[in-house]
Amino acid sequence: MRPILNPPLLALLVLAMPVAALERPMVLFSAGPNPPPGVALYLGDAENWSVPVPTTAPTAESAGQAIRLSRQADSIRLDWAGRREGQLYLQADPPLDLSTATEAALAVTLKLHRKPRSAVTLALGCGYPCRGSADITRLLRRLPQDEWLQLTFALQCFTDLGLDSARIDSPFLLLSSGKFALSIAAIRLLPTGAATATVTC
Repeated sequence: MRPILNPPLLALLVLAMPVAALERPMVLFSAGPNPPPGVALYLGDAENWSVPVPTTAPTAESAGQAIRLSRQADSIRLDWAGRREGQLYLQADPPLDLSTATEAALAVTLKLHRKPRSAVTLALGCGYPCRGSADITRLLRRLPQDEWLQLTFALQCFTDLGLDSARIDSPFLLLSSGKFALSIAAIRLLPTGAATATVTC
């Protein structure tokens, strides 16, 4: 998977959305010992955009050392070295069909350690170059450091920006080139985000 370049900017503030196809929260990533089936974790940079992360590896790094992953008891820590673009993404096999989940939301539980020096792109992919992507740099720079938070993004935001929700093969991608560090404990799809909304387009 190649990087997402020149992402459009989302005005990020609050979200909403009940659904028939997605009746319960779907765990896409969890830092526990039993990862969700059908979803794999990858790192990448210009030397190789698709480096698989073994489920038992305590650390992993992209081929060009742009991004490093460290496993912790309750999360994974990601450190961007600031040398070049690096990305973390989830790959779903088979792709997810969320075309009827019009009120779905992507929920990310994270802790910011180092605020980003360069632009940070959040994207959902549907087979390169199909994607919906957003610049979330300003949002991340406003967050407190070293505090667990849940950010919730409306799936419709990414559909409006080009995502084909009927064939989502990458339900989460984070890309940056500057120094930046955060931990992620969980990534989930929610049938509705209205009650706990934090981000909207």
